[in-house]
Amino acid sequence: MHQFPLLNLPFELVDEIVLSIPARKEIVALSLTCQFFKGLLVRDIDYCEVGASIVAEHLWDHFIANPALAKRVRSLYVGDSPSRSKFPSSYILVSTGYYWSGEKMEEKLSSAIRVMSSLASFQWDHSFVPYPQLWPALHCCTKLREIDILDTLPSPRDDLHRENDVSDQQVFSFPNLTALKLRTIISPSIKATPYTLNTSTFLPCSRNLSVLSLNYHSRQASPCITDLFSKATWPALHTLELSFISCDPIVVNSFLARHPHISTMRIRDRPTARFSLSQVQPSSIPNLATFKGQVHALLELSHAHPPLATYELRVADLLVQGFTEQAAFAKTLKGLEVTLKVVKLARSMDKCDDEEAAVWFSDVLPNARVECRRSNPEESNSSLLVTR
Repeated sequence: MHQFPLLNLPFELVDEIVLSIPARKEIVALSLTCQFFKGLLVRDIDYCEVGASIVAEHLWDHFIANPALAKRVRSLYVGDSPSRSKFPSSYILVSTGYYWSGEKMEEKLSSAIRVMSSLASFQWDHSFVPYPQLWPALHCCTKLREIDILDTLPSPRDDLHRENDVSDQQVFSFPNLTALKLRTIISPSIKATPYTLNTSTFLPCSRNLSVLSLNYHSRQASPCITDLFSKATWPALHTLELSFISCDPIVVNSFLARHPHISTMRIRDRPTARFSLSQVQPSSIPNLATFKGQVHALLELSHAHPPLATYELRVADLLVQGFTEQAAFAKTLKGLEVTLKVVKLARSMDKCDDEEAAVWFSDVLPNARVECRRSNPEESNSSLLVTR
């Protein structure tokens, strides 16, 4: 008998236990424990995280033909970002020199996903809407816990043009999700009805939700989540991100009061899509450590005396404020300086504006670290650090 009980189990059972580990860093840690796991987990480490464009049809064929390797995939990114492309080192990239039709790509990708039985995280980052067949394929992945969808309307591809509801509401129907991120971008050239979450479907499916991110970019009317937030209770929720989503202020406070473990909150709104924090009470946000929002949002939130350690803001949001507004904002920041130690600024197009904003915050919060970086983390030379 081996001193390590796990090694006494049949190989097939050990393999199933390994397949239940969703994160690559945890698999790597296990591989470092002994020679047995070092050899066993080579394929799991190699295939754990995969990223490719949907037109990588040879890769999808590779998974379809090798389900034993496909089930090693835990995280799948489908998009065009070069920094996210990630192929298994043992896989030889082959280009056929031409692209399949939209229907053929949909068929190949969906078939590949169906054999990824250990898939835990899926991200769609193409500038056209997810294919209809994608959703049934993802529902076959019973271990799926994280979904991140970019939904662009209309699609630049004529054969994918769609003006109906966001992702056909399929993204809200997955059971046991721990993280749901939805970015919806709607062109002003079309008239699209803002999505409304079907609470009778979404709430039972999302009891284990820990991260909720809904970002809706449209010059037209925005979604209202008052009904959802008046009923939702997610005990594990720790991160909330909302852009241009409206909700009743009283409901916002009651929702936050039911979710005291929220430690990170990012809010962006506008006059026609208000997510007001004016009614938030101190007891509602006892663990809020990181907040990203416009100046008026922090002014509203400050009345609840949050224990903020990090504040994030766009440079442009500060510089559009008048002298009186900046003075009131400075007073608010002073009231938070006991806990507030880091300010992160998303840089503008003007370097002088960036430096002006960084110096302004350093003067107001002399003991805080001020970081100024570009919104796009992929850009080089993206960070300007000011420390006082």
